Order: sequence, then structure tokens, then C-alpha cells
Amino acid sequence: MGLSQNTVSLALRNDSRLPEATRARVVEVAEQMGYRPDPLVAALMARLRTGRPVRARETLACVLAGPARARRAEHPSLERALVGAKARATALGYGWSEFWLKDEKMSTKRLSAVLTARGISGFIFHPDEAADEVPDLPWERHATAVLALLDRRLDGFHAASIAPFRHVETALQMALARGAKSAGLAMPARYDRLLECLYTGAMASAGAFFPNLRLAPSFVSELWDHAGFVAWWRKHRPEVVLTRAVEPLSWMEAEGVLKARLGSCVHLGWHAGLGGAWAGVDPQAEAVGAACVDLVVEQLMSNERGFPAVPKLVLTAGRWVDGASLPPRFFNDSSDSDVLG
Repeated sequence: MGLSQNTVSLALRNDSRLPEATRARVVEVAEQMGYRPDPLVAALMARLRTGRPVRARETLACVLAGPARARRAEHPSLERALVGAKARATALGYGWSEFWLKDEKMSTKRLSAVLTARGISGFIFHPDEAADEVPDLPWERHATAVLALLDRRLDGFHAASIAPFRHVETALQMALARGAKSAGLAMPARYDRLLECLYTGAMASAGAFFPNLRLAPSFVSELWDHAGFVAWWRKHRPEVVLTRAVEPLSWMEAEGVLKARLGSCVHLGWHAGLGGAWAGVDPQAEAVGAACVDLVVEQLMSNERGFPAVPKLVLTAGRWVDGASLPPRFFNDSSDSDVLG
């Protein structure tokens, strides 16, 4: 390449003193050659640069308090986050292990022993949404970041999650661009609760940003059923329903709302398993997993363990995905339909 060893080293560390084009060229060639950084060497260089003792380990881990490993397919966003986390750990030169606490014989005591025996100093943690307590793990001995959920029980840790406010904003922008005059949020309450009620918060503040949209009161219910949803829609008649559940599309179809072109749906947690039937916001959960790994590695490189003095919260942006549930110019201009009473 005609570059000095020092220049190549700086480029692989993305040092801003080099031109962007030079950095990009070095990284491209390195990837073609199959280069992967060695975390032990990276830790040594961090120690030399900072004068602080740093020990790196070859493996990062993900500790999942819930769900059970056998049910991971039921949680597509979590599955995608794990794929992104493993890919990021591998790209940074680390190995990867997963520990599912609900698996047979995997107690917190045994897990603590395994982490110590394998020399694992850093892990990402996914809490059990249904549990009242956080597992008793040796947090003080590890660099840790919380994956995916904004959990008040773990607000003393660094965390990476999706950005519900931004996702709602994106969905409302697309609804407005396609001719909608009204919108509303409908989902089981637990989805909102797991993300600190940011979905309902986003809708509550949306009026200031979308004055041309009539916003229905949110239907976020502990009792999530067809009858309750229909009653809400009949009362407020939002043309676009924003949701994290899959049922509203079939419920609206069953009631004739879609056929009459009076309403449509947008999924705020879109994933490939929904197929082309749904339009929505893809949270890009792989990026959440990668960001969580970055938070752990940053601590390892700085020789930090335990509870951070100032916890960081990283929220990753989503992307819009077109689908049949919100086609262009969907809405019927007539208001005299007898659909849903």
C-alpha cells in the first residue's frame, strides 16, 4: 500500500489525524486479508497509553435471565440483537458465549463460577421481564451493559436499547405523507412498560410536531383483546393504528376496516418474519446488540468494572420498511361508512 507501519496502525484505530480516505483504504485491505484485532494486544496498548492496568479476556458473554433458550425463536428482536452482538464481538477479536439462566441446572451460583473459571470479565445482560428481582451475580467483578430493555431495576448500568420516540415519529411522518388525517397508538401495556412508557410518551408529545394530524388517545391496555380494540377504534376512528402487536391488522380486516379503506396499521417493531403484509419501523435490533458490546468493551479497555459513576444509555435509530398495511394514498375520503358502527 505504500504506507508506514505507524500509519496503518493509526488507520486501524480510526485515528482522526489521518485523512478519512486513507483510513477507509487501510480498513478495506485489512478486511480483505481477514484481519481481526487481538483484544489482548489492544488492552496492552491501552495500558501503555493510559498508564492504567488493563486486563483483557478472549471471550465476551451474554447472560440472559429470560426467556429460555428453547423459546428464543418466539422473540425475534432479541434473536436479532444476539446476532448483532456476536458479530460485533467477533469483529473486535473476542470469542462469544451465551448463558441462558432458565436452562436446566444453570443457577446464578453456577454461572458465577463458570464466568470466573473461563476468565470472562465482560458480559451483556438481558433481564427477565416477568421477574421481580435481578439475579444475584458478581456485578462488581465484571464490565456489564444491559441489552434491549429500559429496566428501572438496572438503571445503574450502561444500557443499549431501541428509540421508541424516534420510531413513533417516523411512523407518523409516513402516515402524514400518505394522506392520513388521524392516527392512534394501540398495544398491550407490557410493551410500553418494558420501554419506560416511551411509546405513550411519544404520542402525548406528538401534537406539537404534527399539528395536521388528529391524534387519538392511546389504547394501551392490560386487557388486550378484540372487543376492547374494536370499541376504541369505533370511538376514535384513527386512520393509522401504530402498534407493537400483530393482532390489530387481522382485527381490522375482520371488521371490514381495511376493505372499506378507512384505516391501516403500522408495526413499530417490524421484523422480516412479518413479511410484506406489514409496513413499519424496523428497530434494527442487530445494532442494539452491537452497541451493547461496544459499551462492555469500552469498560474493559479502561479497566472499569462494576457500577459506573455515570451510566450511559445508547438508543439506536430504526428504519422505515414499506408494506401492504400502509400503501400510498390508502385512505377513503368518505366519512359515511357504516363499518364498526
